[in-house]
Amino acid sequence: MVGPSRSRSTPDDAPVGRAALDDDSLERREAAGDVLGYAPLVDHDALDARTVLVRLRVAPDDVHAVAADLAAAGATSVFELTGGANLLAVCRFPDDAGRERFLAGLATDDRVRDASATVALRTVVEGDARGLL
Repeated sequence: MVGPSRSRSTPDDAPVGRAALDDDSLERREAAGDVLGYAPLVDHDALDARTVLVRLRVAPDDVHAVAADLAAAGATSVFELTGGANLLAVCRFPDDAGRERFLAGLATDDRVRDASATVALRTVVEGDARGLL
């Protein structure tokens, strides 16, 4: 099987996440150089930073440049997607005014054909590292 080892209790069709790694797989991956480092797990809800999912439809030739611009503007994560919307940016804003300024900037970007934003109500699970403890 190619990819991470699966624990005996994880079905083969389950999403691959930390729970899918067996006891020594993480250490093997660290030794092989597959683990690039570690980052702090920030509780954005506690900081009162609202999570906003921004879906964008961008001309195919502009996807990489727009993704780089989103990252440079502070997006937490940027994903290239299949389907109508071809970029998804996870952004965090301390207030509605910051979110509106960000979205207004996207509305005036000629490379962005369409953009929609959804505010997350609450974080259910994100970067759950408890399985590593």
